[in-house]
Amino acid sequence: MFNPSIVIHTAAYKHVPLLEQNPYKAVENNIFGTKTLADLSIEHHVNKFIFISTDKAVNPINIMGISKRISENYLCYLNSVSNTTFINTRFGNIIGSNGSVVPLLKKQIELSQPIILTSERISRYFISKHKACQLILKIAEIENVHERTFTFNMGAPIKISDLVARLLFNYSIDPKSVSIKITELRPGEKLHEDIISDSERLKPSGIKDVFIVESSKDEKIKAFDFSKLKSISPNDSPEGIKLILLSYI
Repeated sequence: MFNPSIVIHTAAYKHVPLLEQNPYKAVENNIFGTKTLADLSIEHHVNKFIFISTDKAVNPINIMGISKRISENYLCYLNSVSNTTFINTRFGNIIGSNGSVVPLLKKQIELSQPIILTSERISRYFISKHKACQLILKIAEIENVHERTFTFNMGAPIKISDLVARLLFNYSIDPKSVSIKITELRPGEKLHEDIISDSERLKPSGIKDVFIVESSKDEKIKAFDFSKLKSISPNDSPEGIKLILLSYI
């Protein structure tokens, strides 16, 4: 029998447009999957639970971001009622991860396909897999964690059009020879992501490239009621499910 002292929870459905069409799966996996692991961590006396969240949980407008924010809020509640320490960590796009924009653009370039952009202005925060893993492990090493939500130095947001230009340069391809097709934002997609909301502020953590996300509101922690979430069924409309989810943030 294993008795882990640290749980790092990364699993989630992350494809924004697909979850807009299938929000029940986000409730089932992103929210209740997280709840199950968190509750089991308390039951088995896990010392520290690190939740890999997303910048999409900041001012969330899509199902993916909303489901992650609800999970963040639940873990913050558990901190007030358990001996397990629950930590939220918010990342931008992990360069080279499955489903991320860089492998998709590289595939389009290598196959001489038109490069598809949803907007000329769209931008994202990026961080490498190596740096992301390093910073998570640094947080895991902290002995007495009093803060509950962290984010990372990911630099300035990068325009996807600038990323395309850089990739074409790396492939020694003349941009004038490439067809670039501008479509429109996909369902649930933001033009730009945020690091913190208007009700949050950043503080230094003492760890290089790691920041504490602190709420500027003095809110009392309330018991978390899952009754409305449990009432959601696969047959409910995506619009109806989204309204229920929005009531939790």
